[in-house]
Amino acid sequence: MKNWLTRAREISGLTAQQCADAIDLPITAYAQVERHPGTLTLNELAALAREMGPAGETLIEGAFQSLRA
Repeated sequence: MKNWLTRAREISGLTAQQCADAIDLPITAYAQVERHPGTLTLNELAALAREMGPAGETLIEGAFQSLRA
């Protein structure tokens, strides 16, 4: 089952590399973040939301829903 970050990236049509570039991480580090999205900082979350555009709303919603779990 894919987590909210992976789903948001796929919905937005971005590659993992594009997301890694948006938060200035090497792709290997971004892959870890995507497996463990709770490690994102608020600044990284905001940068990804901007990069994802309207799908960024999905990203933010998913982030806050995961905090409730």
